[in-house]
Amino acid sequence: MTRAQVDGNDALVMHYMMELYFESAAMILTLITVGKMLEARSKGKTTDALKSLMKLAPKTATLLRGGAEVSVPIAEVRKGDIFVVRPGENIPVDGIVVESDQSHYVWGTPYFLLPDIASHAITTPLTEGGYRVLLPIAQGLTVADDLRDTLSVTKLLTTSSSAFAKAAGYELTTYEKEEGDVNGPFALAVAISDTVDDGITSDIVWVSSAALVDDQTNTQVSGGNQDFFLNALGYLCQAEQSSLSIHAKSLSSDTLTMDSAAVFALTVAVVGVIPAAVITLGIVIWIRRKRR
Repeated sequence: MTRAQVDGNDALVMHYMMELYFESAAMILTLITVGKMLEARSKGKTTDALKSLMKLAPKTATLLRGGAEVSVPIAEVRKGDIFVVRPGENIPVDGIVVESDQSHYVWGTPYFLLPDIASHAITTPLTEGGYRVLLPIAQGLTVADDLRDTLSVTKLLTTSSSAFAKAAGYELTTYEKEEGDVNGPFALAVAISDTVDDGITSDIVWVSSAALVDDQTNTQVSGGNQDFFLNALGYLCQAEQSSLSIHAKSLSSDTLTMDSAAVFALTVAVVGVIPAAVITLGIVIWIRRKRR
């Protein structure tokens, strides 16, 4: 191109300049294609995780009928039935919480919830360390207003006000709100304390997602779920903190977890704003050179 300018060959100069813009266009298309491939790969992993979690859906429920426990298929559970849920079991009939607020769920999966974390002995170490808790396929909890005097319930993890519970539960076919769905907000984890007649206090921590300690889920938030579980265990055991606790660093992998709003902003910047700026700059340079 330098030789063409020296020779005063304007036609050859313009020829080379136009070829440069073809290269820029090819680069932009390549970036967009790579972005689409990464997005599809991420969604594929999420779909596989959802399929594995759906296998946890219980097929039967244990009801209390006539003072005895009776195991019945899920389809036979009716409104008003009292059922038994033992430690480690899933709630069989509650609706699955879906988030509408993009800052409260993982990109493309409104049932992979990133709840707000309240201030409590269990959760304060998480907020101080900048960790999040990820709860896939969770049920919504509500706290009654008329609790007895000896009972206290503290919300640890909560959804946004735009969340709702799908009445279809594990059989849901859409993430859009439908008739019969229950409006939020919901608690997703609570700490319960009850004082009995002899002055003894009984504590319970209830988390509404069975995937709290799932390895893949825990990795997505860099161990935040595991920390929550261990903090809850220490709280229930009335453990006193007498030593320094340092968060362990995983040697296997590091995962960056971003909510849907942050991913959308980055997508707009990489796919729209930056290419538009490059094209605009190229046009400006081309116009200036053409006027010379």
